[in-house]
Amino acid sequence: MISKDAKITVVGAGAIGGITAAFIKKAGWDPLLVCKHQETADLSTAPGIHITGIKGDHTISLKAVNNISDLSGHQDLILLATKAYDCLEAAKALLPSRSHGRGRSHADTRGTRRWWKTGLL
Repeated sequence: MISKDAKITVVGAGAIGGITAAFIKKAGWDPLLVCKHQETADLSTAPGIHITGIKGDHTISLKAVNNISDLSGHQDLILLATKAYDCLEAAKALLPSRSHGRGRSHADTRGTRRWWKTGLL
């Protein structure tokens, strides 16, 4: 299991990325959401992302930035949740943020499967 103080970044604030980041936060981690637009980043912070579904009704505030270059230092876990046409550019921009062997790459899905089984996602 990844430690609660791990630096987790979700790139892409659409339906998949936003909900994933929100439920990661609800489960006790403090993810950073990278949004394509500043307005989305601002709304993700306050009032937060509003989710309604089978897991209930939630409004969850997240730390958010609007550019990958705003990331500081290495990231322990990066979840790439962009649209296909933004994926390659985002992946290239993320290269400096990878932890050089100390964390997981965006292609490692083993942890995601474990989170899915625990009901986090």
